[in-house]
Amino acid sequence: MVSVQRTWRQRLRDWAIVIGIMTLVLLFSVYVWFNDEANPVQPGAFYTPPDPLPAGVAGEVLRSEKLTRDLPEHAEAWRVLYLSTDMNDRPIAVSGIVITPTEAVDTPRRILALAHGTQGIYPACATSQLPDALSHIDGLQTMIDQGFVVAITDYPGLGTPGVHPYLIGKSEAQAVLDSVRAAQNLVPDAGSEFAIIGVSQGGHSAMFSAQLVSTYAPELTLTGTVTQAGAFDLAGILQARMDDRVGGILLPFVFYGWASNYPDIDMDTAVVPEYQERVEQLAHTCTSTPLAYLKVRGIPVPAEFLAIDPLTTEPWMSILAENTPHSPVDTPLLLVHGTADSVIPFQGSVDEAAQRCANGEDVTFLQYPGVEHAAAKESFLTALGWIEDRFDGKPSTSNCANRPPPGLATAA
Repeated sequence: MVSVQRTWRQRLRDWAIVIGIMTLVLLFSVYVWFNDEANPVQPGAFYTPPDPLPAGVAGEVLRSEKLTRDLPEHAEAWRVLYLSTDMNDRPIAVSGIVITPTEAVDTPRRILALAHGTQGIYPACATSQLPDALSHIDGLQTMIDQGFVVAITDYPGLGTPGVHPYLIGKSEAQAVLDSVRAAQNLVPDAGSEFAIIGVSQGGHSAMFSAQLVSTYAPELTLTGTVTQAGAFDLAGILQARMDDRVGGILLPFVFYGWASNYPDIDMDTAVVPEYQERVEQLAHTCTSTPLAYLKVRGIPVPAEFLAIDPLTTEPWMSILAENTPHSPVDTPLLLVHGTADSVIPFQGSVDEAAQRCANGEDVTFLQYPGVEHAAAKESFLTALGWIEDRFDGKPSTSNCANRPPPGLATAA
């Protein structure tokens, strides 16, 4: 028998090969992980509407699909595709989620419509099409335990084909109100009473829903609306975000969402030529996949990439005014905002509360000192309790008597 002794150089070479292979495997795993985390899930066939759309009424469920992952206890849930109408009153299909308790009840269940915040403007940004969609709904078990049917719209163009009409109030509101109708049609014991909780962009949607419900969905009974850092003052938000990276992320959604829904907008003249490709890339990104922003060659601030001032240039000025919720709301409002918000200026909620109080509306305004943005988690139980009180017909908690008049109301 011949014994072969390996030299230390041979052993070192073998270890180098092993380490090299392990490094390649690790790098490949990181690459796969990064692609999964940076690229949103693309909508499947469920989200392709029938062509042509069948004749029907807004809120009619076109199709539904059971959700079982992360399902709350004593509940069932569906991904849904339902009829709605666009900003020009044409029929469209919108997707969303409906969740309901399974326990039998003797009286109609109340519906809670959730209007979510900014996620993007393209179909892949929809929550409902995620494999773990239900895990993204904070407080869902509590809402189910309290007996609510929960309806969540994706909004048009999220999930379904097209470009989401971002911060276009009429379109958002109709999608929210029709999600309530879809919940009624899907859940046999769902009643006509409902409330709305809207976060950030969803606060904008919720306020427009409260304004439009009596004309668009008069058969529904809205008992109260909660907004958490509602995007009310669009001009103020644009102005505040002109010189920071937050604006560089959010404003491309505004510009491309509006350009796709308002034919008078010309993006070629709105964005500086050298930034057009990058801004369009930002517009295609979903906030639900933040690693995608690492693929962008730097995030410019709006002051760098805008060729016009939307606050002083038409048709931007008129579109801003059209989508700012000025109309009265005749049902109770709870406005919530964190004072340390670096996304939507806190002053916007201060001014909104002051103006609506001056108009004689039923407003409760709660501020959360030192809290960033919507204070959604901090205010959740308070908001839910406030909604339950409105459903139960308890006296209003309006603190309008403590609000200074418009023009004198300040964040301080």
